[in-house]
Amino acid sequence: MDQRIFFTADALKATFDGHVTKSRAVGLDGVRLNHFSKSIDAEVSIIEQKVFSSLYGFTGYREKLISRGASKLPRQLSIPTVRDRLTLRSICNCLSVLAPHAHAMPPHAHVKAIAKHVRGSDEPLSFLRMDVRDFFPTINHELLTNALVKAGAEPFLVTLILSAIRNPTAIRRSGKINTIGVPQGLSISNILSAIYLSEFDAEQRKQGIYHRYVDDILVVAPSQEINKRYISLFTQLNALLLKPHPLGVPGKTEEKRISEGVDYLGYRISKDDIGIRASSYKKMFGNLLKVLTSFRFSKSMEKTLFKLNLRITGCFIDGRRRGWLMFFSQTENLGQLARLDKFVVQQMTRLKLRSVLGGQATFLRSYHEIRYFGEASRYIPNFDTYTRSEKAQTIALLTDKTLAEVEARNAEFIDEQFDKLIAREVSDLEADVLAALS
Repeated sequence: MDQRIFFTADALKATFDGHVTKSRAVGLDGVRLNHFSKSIDAEVSIIEQKVFSSLYGFTGYREKLISRGASKLPRQLSIPTVRDRLTLRSICNCLSVLAPHAHAMPPHAHVKAIAKHVRGSDEPLSFLRMDVRDFFPTINHELLTNALVKAGAEPFLVTLILSAIRNPTAIRRSGKINTIGVPQGLSISNILSAIYLSEFDAEQRKQGIYHRYVDDILVVAPSQEINKRYISLFTQLNALLLKPHPLGVPGKTEEKRISEGVDYLGYRISKDDIGIRASSYKKMFGNLLKVLTSFRFSKSMEKTLFKLNLRITGCFIDGRRRGWLMFFSQTENLGQLARLDKFVVQQMTRLKLRSVLGGQATFLRSYHEIRYFGEASRYIPNFDTYTRSEKAQTIALLTDKTLAEVEARNAEFIDEQFDKLIAREVSDLEADVLAALS
């Protein structure tokens, strides 16, 4: 396969239409998607020329910090410019063909597979969960280069990837060059980490039931074999210059009997049930309370109700599911969702919000809509399908402008304002999920 075909002008334009137009993020250069699209022919020509001459340079990534709770440092995400996002997505497309084994299963697929296995076995089994400390920031560039070469990456592609991961992330344009690690938040981050661990993953699968989602590993094995599996995991991760937590660190690296259940990817998985783990569940009460108490200081009940409902239902945007319940849609413990609904009603009553009580969404209905209707649901917002009129109404709702003022503006203004406002709301939804996983 000629890997350069992914960086020709025609391929770049197809990638832009198929992937990049679904992302609303803005990089350090401040260029928005709609402005970039107006000069797409010139832009893809520049990318093609610079990639083929090995002269492509990435603009410093914009820093975005996501809270992981009061006692933890925030997670740093790297936001590229639109041009760099297109180049990175093209790298990702190339690597997906080059290393098809590196495609990661989504979290819910891991959870379903683990539950199915433990329920179908009569053996005395145990879980071994292992967590890698600072996974992305400690990926070694030399070892990653070796893995890329083994996967068949051509020299120009390796050079381009190294340029991407060495590129600094900062609030301003200046920043420190990365000599180790892979920036988080890029379209290539997960597939690079999977290529880095491809031989490790293959070896662990030979030894039995093994699941890995990014830096969170779970093994299911006969209880008498758990110590052997732990030694294998720990030794091989150290050889990759990664730092797994040692056995016995609660919530990080620990052994659990099947009967006890195990916390994995925010879920509590046991032989009898899949539920939301206690810490993740508890955090959602706090998230809801923050939104509910904001009713008291809001000039617009409708605006705050919009935010509350979005927190409950989640949404569809950029072709993806976003939100806490979207992530936890594999739960079988509907009692947990019913208690959240009861909590919302209790707090709305306590805060004397009777004028909007009954207008709130519910977790139970949202759960059924997600499970049985998906993107076809009319109950859960799908921002990808919003009409110009719906966008104008949303802008008026979330700002101090009247609907007449918004509708008087041109289409470009409405699209841009809608994208900015919804991106802010979606950021809160992503923070909920990250907090649930931390």
